[in-house]
Amino acid sequence: MSCKAIAARLQTRTCADRQKLQQELENNKSRLSLSLDGWTSPNNIPFMGIVVHFVDNNFKLRRKTLSFELLPNAHTADNLTDSVWAILKSYNILDKIYAITGDSASNNMRMAKNLESNWNRRYFTAPQHRWNAGTQFINCTAHVIHNSVIQFLLKMSACPADNYRQFDRTEEEGTRLAGGQQRRYPKIQSLEGFAKTLEKLRMVAIASSNSTVRKEQFQEHVKRQLGKALLLKVDVRTRWHSTAAMLQRALLLKGPISAWIVQRNELDELTMDGREWAEAELIYSILRPFCTCAQQLVTTATINIHLTYGIYNYLFEHLEAFKERLEDEFSVQSRYKEQLLVGLDAAWNLLNKYYRLSDPKCTYSAAILLNPSIKGKYFTGEEWKLPADNVPWQEKYEQQLRQV
Repeated sequence: MSCKAIAARLQTRTCADRQKLQQELENNKSRLSLSLDGWTSPNNIPFMGIVVHFVDNNFKLRRKTLSFELLPNAHTADNLTDSVWAILKSYNILDKIYAITGDSASNNMRMAKNLESNWNRRYFTAPQHRWNAGTQFINCTAHVIHNSVIQFLLKMSACPADNYRQFDRTEEEGTRLAGGQQRRYPKIQSLEGFAKTLEKLRMVAIASSNSTVRKEQFQEHVKRQLGKALLLKVDVRTRWHSTAAMLQRALLLKGPISAWIVQRNELDELTMDGREWAEAELIYSILRPFCTCAQQLVTTATINIHLTYGIYNYLFEHLEAFKERLEDEFSVQSRYKEQLLVGLDAAWNLLNKYYRLSDPKCTYSAAILLNPSIKGKYFTGEEWKLPADNVPWQEKYEQQLRQV
């Protein structure tokens, strides 16, 4: 079969599947919700994917890929608005949309406002089909968690870059540089404290895999001590919770790292002393719960919005408890302790911002009330006893649910 014939068959099948999905969505009695995400490929081509979620007429939860679009330009709010609106219009489901979930990026927030304006103009005389960005755009909780970690790292002056340039100097040149003619890692010399520790681990991870010789030598140390091959990880700002993953792997390979650096003279500036390893363990103990919560959200295909309030409360308690322990238990230099406290406050404040934004969005509380294993008893816990507008939380959320 020729390439043209294969392409023609794919096009025919795609059109048939799209028409079938459109008919199913048009005939479905329930409202539809969307989740969307945009990203740019390594060759700078912008894409956007949209998934539709709904309960079908047999009361089964379904999800289908609605579109995978090549955007005409960058991920601006206007481009996203035009693309989403055109896709929904092509499926004839503009009057059936309930909620849209997306990252908490500023372009998505503006897109939601633009969509609200479009819906309100189109359905000026049909208020039941209008859409409210403030209550019906759902911030991706995993993305909020990631952003809180980024805020923490920014306050520590230890935020990862978007990417790292690979070092490819020869061993001979590295030896010459180590002899004092030029420092190989000038950035590390300008850093101190936690920022310096994290930057060292990033450079070690890069150096351990940027040449065949180095990679083989490092893996020999790993296999000798652990009995299996494992690579180090490098964090990047846009990869969710990669800093926790980098620290976890580095702490696991602490022995091989130390032995390998001793073997490589050109890497002596990356030597980690006991204090720096203790700092790495401290930062990992702060970030680990964030990573665990995010993985709980993104590694399952089932509905998990009912977990949101519990995750927020768990992370609030973790940050508050760590601040108390920091004052009493941890042996950290006073200037670095203050830096940690500022970082913990920054993470707490960002979480609190989106936690407060969730209150008007009855989707979160409705998901809890409708979950048969939780229901209203969730709001009878110690943290829910304070009244909201002089109405108990459970009663307030039940009233909201009746109005949906």
